[in-house]
Amino acid sequence: MTLTNRTFGWLRDGIGNLRAAREIENHLGIGQIGEIFYVDPVASSAADTNPGTSPLEAFASTQAGIDATVADRGDLVIRMRGYEAVTTPVLFNKAGITVITESYGMNPWEQGEYFAIDNTTGGAAAALISTRCRIIGLGFHTAWTGGISSNILYDHESGDPGWVYLYYCRIMNWGTATVYGVNFEAGANIVAEKSTFEGTAGQKFTAGIAFGGSPSNNPIQNTVEDCRFRDCTYAIEHKDGTPQNFLYYNNKNIDGKFLNSKGAAADGLVAGNWHETAAGNATNDGTVNAMIGQGINFCGNHYAET
Repeated sequence: MTLTNRTFGWLRDGIGNLRAAREIENHLGIGQIGEIFYVDPVASSAADTNPGTSPLEAFASTQAGIDATVADRGDLVIRMRGYEAVTTPVLFNKAGITVITESYGMNPWEQGEYFAIDNTTGGAAAALISTRCRIIGLGFHTAWTGGISSNILYDHESGDPGWVYLYYCRIMNWGTATVYGVNFEAGANIVAEKSTFEGTAGQKFTAGIAFGGSPSNNPIQNTVEDCRFRDCTYAIEHKDGTPQNFLYYNNKNIDGKFLNSKGAAADGLVAGNWHETAAGNATNDGTVNAMIGQGINFCGNHYAET
């Protein structure tokens, strides 16, 4: 939606940043927001003891910005540019908040590196999401290499059952043997859009995104749309459970396969994706006919030209 001039003026004046106000209007389509908080991980004036209500009195950590919000009020955390090293996962645990980067003039697909949250300890994810929220423009990396490691872990068991939105995020594997870019443990109505999942030639993600679940708690109605996957063994993996009513649409896949279904039953649509590999098990973990038999439908995908 487009805000009225009067409402946009209030938003601009409240934030004190015309570009950020316009970015919010364009990308979020919001009609009303709650309180606004600022995080600046590199400014000398930033501190977690600040009120966080203006760029000059910003918090120093994303966690402090999230902690200051109130659930279900529509609060907004504006993350200023800068690299942020953490030793424990940032907890996205306030329902209904939006964490968005400040407006910054560069390629939005790559900007996450300049707004990165990096868990440098090797013991956990960079972010743990436990409730519905929107995350826009951030980058995530972790040195975690043990077990089923991931840059972002969505844990349905400790929070809401879904409704997470990732937009223009950059999920990076800088050679640390991380298994998954994002690991969604069950959950419904999750959307990952226009985000980048990138390993390296020598250290691919096992999957850019993994969806898991159980017979009583399956992933349902999840969407991966217009994302870019590079150097992932598979772009998407059905880890366990039975993914239902999913849509994987218009994604671009480079130097890796697309869908690892584990040969298991599922119900969803894979449509309009672009691959540099041939149709069949050169692109997925089975032939199209075999995967149709599993309940996965295909329509209008694009494969390598010969």
